[in-house]
Amino acid sequence: MPRKFSANKSKRITPTFFSYNNITLKLFLEIAETSDYKKLLISGEASAEDCAEQYEKIVEQHNYHNGNHDHLNYLSHLKSYRDLLLKFNTVRECILYLTRAIDHDIIAWLKTQGYPIDISCQSKFEKTFAAALNKSNNINSKLKQKWNQIQNFNQALMERQQAYNGAAGGIEERLATLSFNLGFSVDENITLARYNEYVKIINKQHGSGKK
Repeated sequence: MPRKFSANKSKRITPTFFSYNNITLKLFLEIAETSDYKKLLISGEASAEDCAEQYEKIVEQHNYHNGNHDHLNYLSHLKSYRDLLLKFNTVRECILYLTRAIDHDIIAWLKTQGYPIDISCQSKFEKTFAAALNKSNNINSKLKQKWNQIQNFNQALMERQQAYNGAAGGIEERLATLSFNLGFSVDENITLARYNEYVKIINKQHGSGKK
């Protein structure tokens, strides 16, 4: 008789996370300081990578709602680097493939990318092959420049974030400032989303563009 297995033991419990709309400001700041992303898990099971990915989503929404687009700009730089890397690897692979076999489809594609290969005779093939290979190195140079831009941007982003955290103070100071400007006491369990909405109201009243 076949052995029966418990469905509960073999089935992974679907994780439930805090999101931008229900995470408290206090917990958000605590995770930002400790990088303990597991605290985002309300129930179920999730890997450290899943928790970190959820935190990234919350940060993106937080930055969007408080008008800080640095994070999105960083992701844009990163996407440009990945696109360049993909192009470099594809072009180099196609060029080097021609040392093993002549493929007319590859030659036609390389021509559309600005890497013409002349196979009418051996000497022309060798000359145009070397020129294409050398030209592809320009992509590698752009890759290095883009990587340096990403590193510089990331460093500047970290420095601005550290300066912001130092100027804004802890949860008590933030809530005290918020309560003073609103004219009523703000609960310490205020959500991050509600906090950002209150900040927008204060900035609008004061005519400030700062978030």
